[in-house]
Amino acid sequence: MSTTSITLEIDPARLRDPHVAQAVAAVMLAIEGFEARKAPRRAAARKAKAPPARAAAPAPAADPRSAYEAFFAQLPQPSQQFLTLLEKVGTLTISEAADALGIRKNKRIGGITGAIGRWAPARGARVPFEKLTIDGERAWRWIGA
Repeated sequence: MSTTSITLEIDPARLRDPHVAQAVAAVMLAIEGFEARKAPRRAAARKAKAPPARAAAPAPAADPRSAYEAFFAQLPQPSQQFLTLLEKVGTLTISEAADALGIRKNKRIGGITGAIGRWAPARGARVPFEKLTIDGERAWRWIGA
């Protein structure tokens, strides 16, 4: 049995671009599909099951706002509350966000924003904020969906 490996080095900031994230996902799915076509022969010989198929990466939305709205609708309530607040006020520090949302641990805000930053591009939406630092404190600025 021979294997082929590929190493991709992509700056995490570039992965926030939906087109880059989708291209990487397409490459991975293409490789997985190639491996899946070869797997039945190997699986039959070993009587092993092939891994379950993964869902395809979303196609880029024709309207970025509708992609954002669909992404927003799937978010948990705390993430929706954070984005709604940020859109309303424009810029938020981590302590302001925690106070406004009634969250005791700032780390939880980081979890919310980190998840949004990872999942928006994966779902074909643009991350609607940028990270910055204000007086040494983590903050976010609304840049629009």
